[in-house]
Amino acid sequence: MKATTVELQGMPKTVHIDNLSGASTILFTFTLDRGLIWESAYALLAEKQKDESSSTNSGFYESKREWLGRRHFLLAFEGSTSGMYKVIRPTVGEALSAEQYG
Repeated sequence: MKATTVELQGMPKTVHIDNLSGASTILFTFTLDRGLIWESAYALLAEKQKDESSSTNSGFYESKREWLGRRHFLLAFEGSTSGMYKVIRPTVGEALSAEQYG
């Protein structure tokens, strides 16, 4: 999993100790920021557009479906496989998608 920042939340916690070996199972809890700020997304798009083989369908899009009562925005780059896109959302970062853009 890719992340912009990874932070340890609190102290590690022992959740189990094996009776036979005495080995501990320790829980580490992390907070991940996988999002992307506007300036970074814009720079990514500008870099892709310099590449002449880049698809004209790559760019910023507004979602057709609402989530939590609002439409959301994303950055999509057409992948090497027809109909597949690398999608970058502001709050969760990148994922692959077979949705239609353009």
